[in-house]
Amino acid sequence: MKTRYHLQKGFTLTELAIVITLLALILGGIVVGQNMMRSAELRAVTTEIVRYSRAVHEFRDKFRALPGDFSEATTIWGAANANAAACSVTIGTGTQTCNGNGDGRIAPQNNDSAGLQYEQFRAWQHMGNAALLEGKFSGVAGPLNVQDAVTKTNVPASRLAGAGYTLISLTANETAGNAHYYPLNYMHVLQLGADLADTVPSTTLAPALTTQEAFALDAKQDDGLPASGNIIAAKNTSPYTPDCTDNDVPALARYDNEQEGYKCSLLFLLGL
Repeated sequence: MKTRYHLQKGFTLTELAIVITLLALILGGIVVGQNMMRSAELRAVTTEIVRYSRAVHEFRDKFRALPGDFSEATTIWGAANANAAACSVTIGTGTQTCNGNGDGRIAPQNNDSAGLQYEQFRAWQHMGNAALLEGKFSGVAGPLNVQDAVTKTNVPASRLAGAGYTLISLTANETAGNAHYYPLNYMHVLQLGADLADTVPSTTLAPALTTQEAFALDAKQDDGLPASGNIIAAKNTSPYTPDCTDNDVPALARYDNEQEGYKCSLLFLLGL
């Protein structure tokens, strides 16, 4: 009588080859699909930059002021809080918002002395109120502090996985000696990057792109250099995106394409 052992059969070499081939095809299809999705996300960045840049320019042309900095916003859309000092931290209902100070700048996140960091968040709300953008934005900082950007809440999310945008201005004085930014006069920029951890308040500074992706975007739309032109990366020694570039001297900096993983966030200059 045949034992259970004698009834068992193994795979033939042909059967094993078929299984291995099928697995390879499945894995290859997954990789191809992931690459196609990532390529679509990167193409979307270009569309998003054009859309948001156009919205800022159209707002300025229509209201003779920059979004967020607009000093007559509550006259049109209502005040989130009648107390100007408290308005900056009040979400309001409907289109209710707050005025900026009208100095021609959307205050940067490190403008602590002026107490105007909320302008960068009201900017998205103002453009939404003006029907220049889709979506609703709270107009106030996130729960951690005055710099806290939260995608889909006070700043828009990108189609690029995990990334979003902030809108700020940065002068040469503000970037001189800054740990993250090259010492340049950026003026108004769209900053594309990922949210930092929920325990670390910041604008969208965290890496959302590989160095190769950042270089490709820069080379296609600008000059391919991380510290010149209209697309700028962070310093090599940035605490948020270290090793995106290979040098802290603007004239010498290049994208460090030997790095692996997400290393870069980018600034897109708006010419304002």
